[in-house]
Parts: sequence; structure tokens; C-alpha cells
Amino acid sequence: MPKLSSIRLDALSDLVAELRYTPRDALRRCVERTESLAMEIDAETTYPMEWVVFRVTGYRPKDAPEEMVVGEALIADLSSMLEHLSEVAEIGEADLGGETLSTEDLMDRWGVSRRSIERYRRMGLVARRYQDASGVTRLAFSADVVEAFEDRRGDRLERARSFERVGEEERNWLYRRALRYRSRLGCQFAPIAHRLSERSGRSVGAVRRALQAADEATGEPVFRVRTNLAEQQSRVIARAVDWGLKPGVIAERYGRARTSVLRIAVDEHASRLREWRDRIVPTDAPDGFDLDRVGDEILGTPGATEFVLETPVLEAKALLASVEAMPQLAASREAEMGAARYLLLIRAGRAIDDLAPSMALGTAVDAIETDLRWALGLQRMLVRTQLPLVVRTIEQRLGFGLLTLRPDQIRRIVGLAMDAACRATGIFHPVRPAKSLTTFGRLASPVSLALNRSLSAIDSDGLDAAEGIGRASTGRAELDDWTRRLTPWQPLVEVHPGLLGLVRDKAAPLRDKDRALVGARFGLGGSPPMTNASVAEELGATPARVVSAYRRARRALRERA
Repeated sequence: MPKLSSIRLDALSDLVAELRYTPRDALRRCVERTESLAMEIDAETTYPMEWVVFRVTGYRPKDAPEEMVVGEALIADLSSMLEHLSEVAEIGEADLGGETLSTEDLMDRWGVSRRSIERYRRMGLVARRYQDASGVTRLAFSADVVEAFEDRRGDRLERARSFERVGEEERNWLYRRALRYRSRLGCQFAPIAHRLSERSGRSVGAVRRALQAADEATGEPVFRVRTNLAEQQSRVIARAVDWGLKPGVIAERYGRARTSVLRIAVDEHASRLREWRDRIVPTDAPDGFDLDRVGDEILGTPGATEFVLETPVLEAKALLASVEAMPQLAASREAEMGAARYLLLIRAGRAIDDLAPSMALGTAVDAIETDLRWALGLQRMLVRTQLPLVVRTIEQRLGFGLLTLRPDQIRRIVGLAMDAACRATGIFHPVRPAKSLTTFGRLASPVSLALNRSLSAIDSDGLDAAEGIGRASTGRAELDDWTRRLTPWQPLVEVHPGLLGLVRDKAAPLRDKDRALVGARFGLGGSPPMTNASVAEELGATPARVVSAYRRARRALRERA
């Protein structure tokens, strides 16, 4: 999404500032009038600013500005003004009315690049800014504006359409040269693009785009390019958004537009998903696995949908007491949970492959992360069912009770065992892809094997078993939180550990509506995690409202700390 451009004419900038306090219905009428006015302005004519204000607002103020403005400058600022007014009026997709076209539609219609569309927006191709169902800000060009622009700028559009673009053969030549410069001279991307621009006679921008396209097409890009922000700053902005800081505050801190901050956060998430894709997808995942055929069957089972995340027991004595009362999980339920997790990881991997090389959609990234969060929760529940086996295997290996050891020894041994259980559960799946829910094994088998292999180290670690017999541990043995070490890619989608307690604590400083939205969003209320759009539809809110509820929850967590 392009940065929200500034308004250069003081009179129009002041007008937008005054209209901020106008009722939304009146603001939307101003949006419509501004759009109509932009189609009438002639670049070579001079207009009185008083008349412009009247055309936008419908009334003549007593202190109207008296200056005159050239049409060319007015056209450029009306484009910026329309976007500012659209944002203030909180234009939604339902408010657009009539036929509209997106930036991508115009690129296909006119055969031009995105940069050309950006230039045309300063020449009378005005657009409204609106939020789609997922809360992402987009541009909408009305059909009337597009046709009027074609009538006035037809010659320019024809020249742009006939411009000879970088062909595949030339692009491959540029890429081979770029790789040679990189390997022999150690050049970075920017100087390579400038050097090739001089050799090819193409603009630097055209060379950069050609190299990026060729690099992405290889499947293993070697040029990691950040065109808008330094890589470090991009990570910081994405982390700030994840922490629940308001995008407007972040935008002010870095001198960016609010929409640019949100775009950066989405791109950073998409980049991390691509980097971890091979670690996420099961190594034995078949290419021909028919997700559509078995997806509803597997993800609709009780094992997949009865999603209960319990606070882990992190004290040794309490852990032993809890496992004694823990019922054994039925084989069919275990199979359903394992099958659902396996399918979700495959589905996430295919969705990562489908992400656009640049400008990934926020809805697509949200859906992938939701699937991964769902799979992670299922793995957490599966590992919990193995706690009795973990305790039993440890004590059998020791030859005496776990609580007879020192607290530091208990923590180390339980940590080793839980890491082994997490690894074994991470590669467990009880389905044959071609036969849907046909099971071929229980989770206890690979977990038991992993436990014995991991705990074999305690025999040679200087642990004096006899010393512990017959006496209880003198202190509380606090255990490491195994739920934070389920899988290497867990940090990509991990929910803040305090969020579960915050949602369930009725005394916490969180609105009931926010508690319900956040609980549904992250699977903290007894059902699997859902996307922002799904939560909004399920609970009668908007996606933006769901995001705001999460920010308030994160703010409440910071205040608690």
C-alpha cells in the first residue's frame, strides 16, 4: 500500500483538519464531491480556492481563502485530499458503491507497472482508501474516474502500453551479470543495479525489478532486498506491532504512514514464514495429498475441535500429583489430534508456497499463522497426555522416586525428558495420507523410545542415585516451562504465555467483549484459534475491532508486569 501522501496546499490541508470533526455521513458526501471535482479540473486553468472549498463542502464559509491555485497543483492535492478524507471518514468496502477497480485491475487494463499507477494518481487518477474485511487498507478507483482519466490521458496510456519492457532473455542476462559481480567483486545489490543500469541503458528501477523477479524465480533467492526500510528497522517495527503498540505511534516514531507500518509487519511475517517453511512442513508430506478431500473430515473431528489449553504444572510435587489423576487418552481421539496437526502443517506449507513474492496479503498470512497456532496447540495437548509416561519412565530409569533428588537435578532430568517428548510428538502423525484416518501407531511408542534415548545420559552425568533414596527433596523443585519448547518454529506464532491467564481472570482489567474476542482469536476459550475475519463474523465485530482488542490485552499485560 503506497504511503499516504501529504497535502501541499495550506488551504486544502486546513480544510481537511477542519472536516475531521464533521459527522461521518457529511464526510462521505465530501468524499464524493472531491472525487467529482477532480475529474473536472483542467491542469492549465487557474481556480479560486473559495470555489474549491465550496465544491468540496457544499457551503461558502465567511473566511474562505482568497488565493488562486493552478489546476495542475490542485489535481495532485485533490488526490491526496480524497485519500485523507476517506481515511477520516472510515470508508469501508460496503461504502464504495458502484463499480470500482483495484490497482492490480488497472495494471492489467493498461499494461503498466505499479509505479506508473502511482504517477497517474498525481495526475487526476484519484482513489478512495478503504478497509477490506480483514482490516487491510486498500485503494479503490471508481469506474467513472478511470474512464475520465482514459479520455484525458489516452495518449500517455498508449505510449506506456507500447513501451518495451525487460524481456525474459534480457532479464536472464542481467541476472547472470549480477551473480558474476556478486561472486567476483563482492558487490551488494544496490551498486550492482547501478552498474547494470549503465551497461544496459535501462533505468535503475527497471534493473532492480528485473533482478528481483529473476531472483525470486529461482526458488532460492540470493539477493535479500529491502527497498523501503533497513532490515533491522523492519524487524523492530514488526515486533512493535506484535507487542500490541498502536500503528499510529509506531508510524510517528519512524516517520512512516500508519498503513506503511501495517504493510511492513505483514511483509516481515511473510518473510519469516518463507524462511521456516521447510522446517514447518513434515518431511514425509506427499505432494499429492488431497487437502480438499480429507480436510473437512479431519479438522471436523472432536480431537481437532475440542481445543483446551491448560496452564502447565511447573512444580515437581504438583506435577506428580496431577499425573496420578490424569485419565488415559482414547486411541481414536489421539489419532484425530495427530491427524489434524499433520494436515494443518501441510496446508500451511502449501499456503506459504502460494504467498506473493512481495506485498503478501495480510489475510493470507493471518490464515497461515492461525493454522500453525492450531497445530501448535494440538501438539501441546498431545505432549500433555504423555506426562504420566514421562514420570513413569524417569522413575524406572532412576530406580527410585523423582522427589528424592535435589531440586536442580529434578529440573534437569524432567527438562531432558520433556524435550524428548516434544521432539517425538513433533514428528508423530497417525494417518496414511491416502487412507484418511487409518491409524498405524500410538504416540506412546515414539515418545518412550525418545525418552529412553535421552535419559541414558543421566547414568554418566555423575548422578548419585543411592544418595537420594529414602529422603524427600528439601526444597520446591521448580520446572522449566516445556510448553515454550514444543518446536523450533514456535516463536513465529506463539501466544504470549500471560494471555491465557489474562483472558481467564475475570478480575483482570480487560473488557468482557475484548476477553471474548482475544480468547476466540487465539484458541483460549475451548475452541481452535480463528483468523481475524472469522472471529469478527462469529462474534459480530469487525476485523479492526478484533485487532484493537488484542492491542488492549497486550497493553494490560505490560501494565501487569
